[in-house]
Amino acid sequence: MSEQLNQVLTTLDDSNDAALDRLFELLRIESISTDPAYADNCLTAAEWCANELRDIGFDARVVPTNGHPMVVAHDRPTVSDGMAHVLFYGHYDVQPPDPLDLWTSSPFDPHVATDPVNGQVIVARGAEDNKGQLMTFLAAARAWKTVAGELPLAVSVLFEGEEECGSASLPGFLAEHGEGDRSRLVRIAVLPEGEAEEVPDDGLSVPPATAEDEGHVVADR
Repeated sequence: MSEQLNQVLTTLDDSNDAALDRLFELLRIESISTDPAYADNCLTAAEWCANELRDIGFDARVVPTNGHPMVVAHDRPTVSDGMAHVLFYGHYDVQPPDPLDLWTSSPFDPHVATDPVNGQVIVARGAEDNKGQLMTFLAAARAWKTVAGELPLAVSVLFEGEEECGSASLPGFLAEHGEGDRSRLVRIAVLPEGEAEEVPDDGLSVPPATAEDEGHVVADR
């Protein structure tokens, strides 16, 4: 393990409490994408993510869609030829917390609890899907930039607000904005709920799609 990586890991340990505070801020936002009554909360969550990215040093913006907004960010203005370039995708929206009578505490009042099987756990709607994963990435990026000044590769970010309701705005967003960012198309997509996918750098290959079922799938013929 390199000395620089050791310093990053030490920085993460030293800043754990601050990272937890930031995660709890995000978890308190009731960004329920399936209910139009929470549209303002989804916008608040998008703006929170963009502000967090800016604080780390990313050029971040909130992009309106026909539904909930996208958050797009880049860690550097241009990417040099031959430099590795990754895309981190995630979502800031959450499922409704119903049925509420199954919760032993408020779903949007995050806290650390002790589980007999898993030890210390964070209890809140979205802690596991997907705000916890977002904060893991953001905390790692913050620590690396604190130690090294910049990330070891080019990083772009796409956070959406409709993953929990079918990502209806994503195709239109990509059709409208993808052409303008064609020079920033990347080879690796880091998916916090799946595996990284690599696209051959031959200008011809179609990016792979990995399908995983979440919950119940019924097939009929």
